[in-house]
Amino acid sequence: MTGCSQSRTGMRITQSFRNLPRPHAQEIGSAGPGDYDSIERRAVIEFFSRYAAEELNSSTIKAYKGDKGAVMHFMSDKAVAYFLPAFMEIYLENEADIFNISQSIMYVLSNTSDNRILYNMLHQTYSADQKIIIREVLTTMDRRLAPDGIGPPP
Repeated sequence: MTGCSQSRTGMRITQSFRNLPRPHAQEIGSAGPGDYDSIERRAVIEFFSRYAAEELNSSTIKAYKGDKGAVMHFMSDKAVAYFLPAFMEIYLENEADIFNISQSIMYVLSNTSDNRILYNMLHQTYSADQKIIIREVLTTMDRRLAPDGIGPPP
């Protein structure tokens, strides 16, 4: 995907996902087993409760002090559905994936045994047009990670 088509995809993300319901602060963090209340989970809740998805960009995410590549692992399914489009836009803006969010994006969009509930919820939440955009972002990730078709760039 060229810079121009990445830009178009970013604009389509903005347009297509703008009406997703924003989770309340208490709905942002993931619910873990027992008394699970990690430092990272609390940091995710505190930081992301201050921002609407459309306010997130490379500058705002850079201000997050925790592991930028792991934030979606500490979000509830509802928060992932809401913030995922912003993370996809940030990924498209950063050719070198400087925030290491590509693995998080791929993980939440993978139908694996440990995140099947999230995968199914996202599949039911997003429209057909939104799923096409997600597919385009994943195709871009695939090209960036293996531009020659044989493996990750050196």
